Amino acid sequence: MAHNSYGLAGTEVSSKPLRFDGQTVVVTGAGGGLGKAYALFFASRGANVVVNDLGGSFKGEGKSSKG
Repeated sequence: MAHNSYGLAGTEVSSKPLRFDGQTVVVTGAGGGLGKAYALFFASRGANVVVNDLGGSFKGEGKSSKG
């Protein structure tokens, strides 16, 4: 049984984590910072995530997120 609490203006808030299964999210600026954090968050909650960042080169060479 999920425990519910009440948020602003008496709206019911569920304690279950938000899920985005079957939904697609587009995140710009996903190469780092908040954009990367949002992309990882939505992916961890089941969303299909499309990412974009303009920090790459025009030759299409990517940059590793490791390291």
